[in-house]
Amino acid sequence: MSETIPKSQYLQRLLELSDAMIAALEAGDVDMAGAVYDERVRFIETMRADDEPVEPDVIERVLARDQAVIAAALKRRHDMVGSAAQLNAVSRYSSQLPGSADGGDWGSG
Repeated sequence: MSETIPKSQYLQRLLELSDAMIAALEAGDVDMAGAVYDERVRFIETMRADDEPVEPDVIERVLARDQAVIAAALKRRHDMVGSAAQLNAVSRYSSQLPGSADGGDWGSG
């Protein structure tokens, strides 16, 4: 059963959670961003906004912040994919290097 709270309080909490997710993603803390996302899901599942009217700009801010979360998540994903590609390139390069030198040390002639 959901608990009903004032719509302004409900929307304010969504803004706070979105801000926390953005901060975690920008800091590179994917685990924290995931935990905040889980908290957001739990909040939405257990709370319900009442029918109190709110200013339209509050709703617009929530929607804009959600878009900012998506953009931050996509940027973090792009950065992680780029890092993985670099690691794969280094791994492929190092796997092609000889395991041991057949003539001794460098410069041993």
